[in-house]
Amino acid sequence: MPTPDEVFEQVLKEETDKGSSPAVAQGRAKAARVRAQRGSTSPNKPDSSTAPAPERGASAGDAPAAEAAPGSAAEAEAQPAA
Repeated sequence: MPTPDEVFEQVLKEETDKGSSPAVAQGRAKAARVRAQRGSTSPNKPDSSTAPAPERGASAGDAPAAEAAPGSAAEAEAQPAA
């Protein structure tokens, strides 16, 4: 099994070869290194246990009130007149 630093270098190379920006490539490589340090079985893939939890009480069909349709009355009230 590769060391966390080897995982970092491998993922960094893969991401830059893929055409990712340097900041994105470095972020993904750092995340892979942390997963390797924690003993993940496949550090190149994100861990599902670290995914953000779904919001409580909201189902997939519910849209937040703040996301009203463009041009709606709710949006007109929320924006100050110029």
